[in-house]
Amino acid sequence: MGLGFDRDDLVKLLKEDEEIRSLICQIAVGPSAEAEAHEAPETPEAMEAPAAPKEAVYISKKEEPSSKKQELRQKLEEARKDRDLWKQAAQQAAAEKDDAVLERDRAINERDAAVYERNQAVQERDEMLDNMNRAVREKEQAFRAIEESDRLRNQAVRAMEESNHKVEEARRIVSKLQAEITFLQERLDEAKGSISSLTADLDRTREEREDLKDDLQQAEQELAQRFVQGWQLYEAYQEVDDYFKDLLDGVLARPGFEAFIVGLSRERTLQTLWDVTREAVMMSRDEAAGETLWNLFRYSLDLVNRSRSEDLYAVEDVEVGDSYDIDKHILTGGSRNQGCLSKVFLPGYRNVRTGKIICKSQVKI
Repeated sequence: MGLGFDRDDLVKLLKEDEEIRSLICQIAVGPSAEAEAHEAPETPEAMEAPAAPKEAVYISKKEEPSSKKQELRQKLEEARKDRDLWKQAAQQAAAEKDDAVLERDRAINERDAAVYERNQAVQERDEMLDNMNRAVREKEQAFRAIEESDRLRNQAVRAMEESNHKVEEARRIVSKLQAEITFLQERLDEAKGSISSLTADLDRTREEREDLKDDLQQAEQELAQRFVQGWQLYEAYQEVDDYFKDLLDGVLARPGFEAFIVGLSRERTLQTLWDVTREAVMMSRDEAAGETLWNLFRYSLDLVNRSRSEDLYAVEDVEVGDSYDIDKHILTGGSRNQGCLSKVFLPGYRNVRTGKIICKSQVKI
């Protein structure tokens, strides 16, 4: 703020008036610095100006118009008031600054708290994410467990359905079997009745068989008495080798003495029986079988003749020493072509009625 004086006038007033200097110092630095103002060095202008004698100052004071002092005082008073206002404004600004610092510190604290809370929130968020991820994994595991449980349940359901089907099938089979058992039980009861009846029939049949057996034995004894030679030959024939029996199967097929006699009494048996006898005598060289079979042949020939009104067949009468006759004899191997018979192996037989030789005698010269 300007005081309305030029520089020279102001310097002059400062040099002459101590009161004004003191007032200016108070305005500039405050009342507390008044003493310092007295000790402070003079302004450059004062230092440049030569010290005036006290009488000169006093004279100039006297000469200076009082109106200018009064005006200067007013200006200084206004400057002091402005200084006070500025000081209050500075104090208020300092207070506001302190408040701003406090507000800043509080904001910093709040920021730090917010940062801490944010960090804590981030940590909690991370924990929540971990928990959520763990929950998701557990959920997935639970889903897989549920799927596995569903699969096992479906398998169990299918197994149960199959089991129920098998049970129903088993029940049907059991019902069918029970019906069959009932039917079979009825048949069994009937069979038991039939068995009882058959057992009685079997007992009767056994008794009848025993009676028939006794009758058969009695008949065989009577038949044996009638056919004594035939019975002896029948018993001897049982000892003949099975090979020869098989050859005679066509004429002596059925067992038993009666069938044996009937077979020997047939005319067609003679040829077969003579051929088998020749097989035993000439080929197999089985003398025992040959002798038994030859006796059977002679007995069969006798039975055939007895069934006729007159004899039909006869055994050739041939002996050692007889002359060889090609029409009656057959030579064996190693025999001469002419001469007398040296051995008769098997006599032949002929038809008496026609004189035809049916089988020639087996001889050796």
